[in-house]
Amino acid sequence: MSFLLHDSPAFIKFYKNPAGNYEWNYAEKKEGESFAVFIPNLRDEKSDVLRMLIVSNQFNEIAQMELSVNERIFKEEFDVNQSNVSWINIAKTNGDGDSLRFEFKYFDVDGIPIQEELK
Repeated sequence: MSFLLHDSPAFIKFYKNPAGNYEWNYAEKKEGESFAVFIPNLRDEKSDVLRMLIVSNQFNEIAQMELSVNERIFKEEFDVNQSNVSWINIAKTNGDGDSLRFEFKYFDVDGIPIQEELK
């Protein structure tokens, strides 16, 4: 579940316990950020899909993100100055091996690069 905690992007993961009740087992927030990328299932080796969660607040000025994952390109557009949640599903391939390389490029509403980040 994604949310804003004091205007900072955040998410919390829940699991269903044996009694059928939901309990949280992980939470993360990006303090002071207007735009944040989370990968809730990064360590889930059973899944063949990597789910990327993007959370932004009303101060976000990123209109487009170009994401490269092991040289596969994904593009996503966002409404600026609005709280927003988006998901990107990335199918893992045999060519990915044991590691994934993420490269992010961010653009404003005029298509001008904002910053590049390598993880």
